[in-house]
Amino acid sequence: MRMCLFLVFLLTGCASWARTRVAPHLDVGFAAGGRVSRERTQDPSLVRVAGGFGATQWMSHGEGAARRYMALGGGLVIGAHQAQDPDVGAEILVAPPRADRHAGFQFRLGPRVSFDLERAGVVFAAEWAHWLMGALYAEASYNMLGDEGAFLFGARVNLLLPYTLIRVDTVVLD
Repeated sequence: MRMCLFLVFLLTGCASWARTRVAPHLDVGFAAGGRVSRERTQDPSLVRVAGGFGATQWMSHGEGAARRYMALGGGLVIGAHQAQDPDVGAEILVAPPRADRHAGFQFRLGPRVSFDLERAGVVFAAEWAHWLMGALYAEASYNMLGDEGAFLFGARVNLLLPYTLIRVDTVVLD
């Protein structure tokens, strides 16, 4: 496991050197909420622990006080509900135009599938992210195979915080 994390860190680090505005992320998150199934046979409480990695490309438009930052990124996510039923998925991260790239709202959308193929669905999360504190998010998911939905509130921390901050602020001089 440590070797996998090291390789992920190395690959995202190499990708960030290719362009000055690419910021890698290695996330760990925890969420709690409720789950609703059509049969109503399951316990409605739900806890989710997840980890993910990926990279985000930041773009800036405008000059001075009118400058706005946008981002588009992606990543892979591995998570588990109730400390069982692990799943894996991909996600697209979109940060709409905002005045500061270090704090603001962003959105995540992507498919998830469990390792035993009993669950498959889609997840949408809206989050407020800050470079120092991490992210607070609300996540809605729908499991197409199990015909159930879930709504969670959680927090996410970027484990590459110092590295990400330095790489996003670096400007290459000619």
